[in-house]
Formats: sequence, C-alpha cells, structure tokens
Amino acid sequence: MNHIGDFKLDQKQIEFICGAINMYGDGEHPVADAKTFKYFTTEYVKDILTRQHLLKNLSTTGQETINGVNLILYPTIQLEVPVNSLWDYDGSLCASKNRTCLKVKAVENGMVRFYERMGYEGYSIQYFNGDTFKPHEGRVR
Repeated sequence: MNHIGDFKLDQKQIEFICGAINMYGDGEHPVADAKTFKYFTTEYVKDILTRQHLLKNLSTTGQETINGVNLILYPTIQLEVPVNSLWDYDGSLCASKNRTCLKVKAVENGMVRFYERMGYEGYSIQYFNGDTFKPHEGRVR
C-alpha cells in the first residue's frame, strides 16, 4: 500500500497523522487535512511517526493513538493472541455481559472468537492493541 489513504484508519487516527505531518513534516507538501490525507505516501508517514521529537512529546492519548496506527501500518507487531489465552473486554465495541476472563476459542483470518457468548461472533485482531481489549491479569480460575 503506497499511500496512507489505502489503510483503514478511524477519524481520530487520521487527525493524529495529519497533525504529525503538519507539525513534524518537511513542509514541502500541501497542508495535511481531510482532502489531502489520502495522497501522502505510507513511507513518509512512517518516517514522521518514528521521529524522536514527536515520540518524546506524546500524551497518553497520543501514545494510544500512535500504537493503534502502528498496528495497522506494521501488522507483524500485533499482539499475539494465543488460543485458550484469557482476556478482559472493556465493552467499547458491544454491550456484551461477558467482560472478564474471556477465553480465546480460535484466531483465524484476523478474527478472534471466544468460548463465551459475546455481542459479535468474532472481533478483529486489530482491536487487540491494549486499548480495546487487555490481557486478563487475574488468576486463572
């Protein structure tokens, strides 16, 4: 994927990347906004998002956002989600009553399925970034 517009990013991620381009870019390009965003090359965006002066100034929210973007841009750095591992769910994607100690039944085609009854049949692996789902930290029951 040659251009950043080829990736499926949410509005918050797009705004973050546009801000990073406008603040830390080389300035030899149009202003990054909703109209021009899709034309920036992926390599240029990756370069900007790894610049130390950007990384050292991130807030907690900025760090969470860049982590989510990196999971999309570098799919090989996704968290491992092994079968039978335990996870907690923050309820942000559906109103499932099951929220803690969820056991992974299967991981296939980028989707995670749980043994427990959930709001959806499966959840995209991209949500396993420590933001939407988090590893279960309690004792195994």
